[in-house]
Amino acid sequence: MKLFFDHILCQQSDKDLNFALVSAYFNKEEEEYALNNGWVPFTSWYDYQSNFSTKSFQENKIIWVQVRSSRINIEKFSLNKNQRRLLKNNITTKFIEKNDQLDFEKIYKIYYDYCVFKNFVDVKPLDQFLERYKNDTLKYLCFYEKNELVAFCMVEFLGGQMYSHQFCWNYHNPKLSLGIFSQIQEVELAKSRSIKYVFIGGVSEEYGLYKTKFNGFEYWDGRNWCEDDQTIQILLKKDSDLKTLKELYDFTLEYIKLKNI
Repeated sequence: MKLFFDHILCQQSDKDLNFALVSAYFNKEEEEYALNNGWVPFTSWYDYQSNFSTKSFQENKIIWVQVRSSRINIEKFSLNKNQRRLLKNNITTKFIEKNDQLDFEKIYKIYYDYCVFKNFVDVKPLDQFLERYKNDTLKYLCFYEKNELVAFCMVEFLGGQMYSHQFCWNYHNPKLSLGIFSQIQEVELAKSRSIKYVFIGGVSEEYGLYKTKFNGFEYWDGRNWCEDDQTIQILLKKDSDLKTLKELYDFTLEYIKLKNI
């Protein structure tokens, strides 16, 4: 393990407010420990063209970051009525492990359309997308409607667990709720391999509320894995509402009391 702390902001004249990017390298035998302690692998880091990101990629080192990670406990997972309804949407799912079985131009088109729809500013060109995501480590859950690729999810097996990376879909029919549908299929894939947890990335802002609706949802608060729906809903709302450093500092004090730290 090697830890990195990039100290971006420090305000201590009238408040104790510190902001740092926390990153790490982990050895292969440490990856399951990392997942179980709130670390997630970042395929792009914050600036995928930075020296750190480029050098790490060239040396085949995964950059891990500490976030409010989330996962689904497979033993506690079950579908509610609305989620079961999505299984009748006539979407075909294929799990593809070998890159030569994928049409990466179609994969990229889904990725590009998704980024445009989401108004993302760091959209990778095709050559850089292929450089990062066409490899033997990442596997693909692909979703088809009438034999046409409409969505995909990159997954990776780390230690004895499964991590879901980027999910993208083309939003051609929002009623399909393919993000939720994908989550269900990710769990089914993990079940088929007797995996205990599916790690589903960070959970943030109010748009992340859908993740909390799955039975078996858990989130990392930096100290423990939690199931407290009321607290996570407060946190997600604050994620969306906070606008100033003063508000962040005030909520830091509130958070310490909220979590009884």
